[in-house]
Amino acid sequence: MEVVEHSDELWFLRVFCSSCHTRCLVAAIIREDSKPEVVTDLTEAELGKFRNADGIREEDLLEMHRFLKDFKGDVPGLFRPEQPG
Repeated sequence: MEVVEHSDELWFLRVFCSSCHTRCLVAAIIREDSKPEVVTDLTEAELGKFRNADGIREEDLLEMHRFLKDFKGDVPGLFRPEQPG
């Protein structure tokens, strides 16, 4: 990762994945000493369910990377509920 430019809270980063050789330019707003605002459409019950859940681990990301690397299917279909039958 390389910082390209920044002004106040806005940072531009050049990111390179050594595994898949993908390069990306990322724009990020980074605020110090402030709690991030949560924007969600989850209900209070749903928030409670996930509030104490374990975070995403590095191995989780690597597993998803390996899965998607050669995936040639229907990405939106991955998120549709399975139909009985």
